[in-house]
Amino acid sequence: LQIFYLASNNFGGGIPLSFFGNWKAMIADKNDGSLSKSDHLQFEILKFSQVYYQDRVTVTSKQQQMELVKILTIFTAIDLSCNKFEGQIPEGLGELNALYILNLSHNAFSGRIPPSLGNLKDLESFDLANNNLSGNIPTQITDLSFLSFLNLSGNHLQHQIPMLIQRIPFFGILYQLK
Repeated sequence: LQIFYLASNNFGGGIPLSFFGNWKAMIADKNDGSLSKSDHLQFEILKFSQVYYQDRVTVTSKQQQMELVKILTIFTAIDLSCNKFEGQIPEGLGELNALYILNLSHNAFSGRIPPSLGNLKDLESFDLANNNLSGNIPTQITDLSFLSFLNLSGNHLQHQIPMLIQRIPFFGILYQLK
């Protein structure tokens, strides 16, 4: 599974803590950083290359909905936005270290942001806006060196914002807190 898109479906309830455990296409090999060699759907375009593509899909990234016509198999996304999911964000999400887009906005998630999300080193877009999250913003978020969009607004989070922003390595980040 490379793209998991359940946005705007009125789904509710909690997400089991082990829910993301077998999503091998979203986990990079810890030894060499490459994507796992799982048997997810793909077809070869160029005979002389290892480049694979999937069919077209519409995704939301950086608050923009876009249709991707050709998708490299290294592209991974989870979008559960605009539902009624509640409870804690599963720590197991932090194991999906090949994830590019994570959108959990507009739900009823509560508790803290798991520090394990700092393991998502390839994450480019991270949206947790409009939930019931509380506590400190984990400093591990500053380890996300490819992050270009971060939205934490509409929660009950605490942190010294200037210090956190200074530690974020990418200059073009959008950071919002309410």
